Amino acid sequence: MATQAERIATLEVHHEHVDKTLTAMGGTLDAVRAEVAEVRVILTDEIAGVRTMVHNEITDVRTHLDDRLDRIDERFERMDDRFDRTDERLGRIQNVNADDRVARSEPKFRVALRVIGWLAGVVIAVVGVVVGSLFVFARFLLPKLLELASLAPDAAPLVG
Repeated sequence: MATQAERIATLEVHHEHVDKTLTAMGGTLDAVRAEVAEVRVILTDEIAGVRTMVHNEITDVRTHLDDRLDRIDERFERMDDRFDRTDERLGRIQNVNADDRVARSEPKFRVALRVIGWLAGVVIAVVGVVVGSLFVFARFLLPKLLELASLAPDAAPLVG
């Protein structure tokens, strides 16, 4: 009998496979829709000069394409439903495991929160110092430097 971790790993692999499959099917569906839209535009322009028989054949092709798109949509919806059910099962299993882990590691969690809070405070202080320094430079020092730079051409003859 598989352990709970093995079942979770299997479900995660299945979850990734389903996600990739749905993504690929979504891309294929969008490409088919784009091609069908292009075909519809082209066919609409061509139908004006085509005889009734050809018009009926084109209509049949369009109907066939629409039916095919509907079947693809239905498959996509079924896959999406399966994905949702798998995702729900995986979520329930992960919640149970998370509850078990939290119960076992609550003191570690509190220490980790304290460390994260301390690190966040240090990062915020450093960012504050950098932003404050940039403000002081832009507000006070930069105008003085620009003023000195504008005086430099006037002082050049005195130096030479």
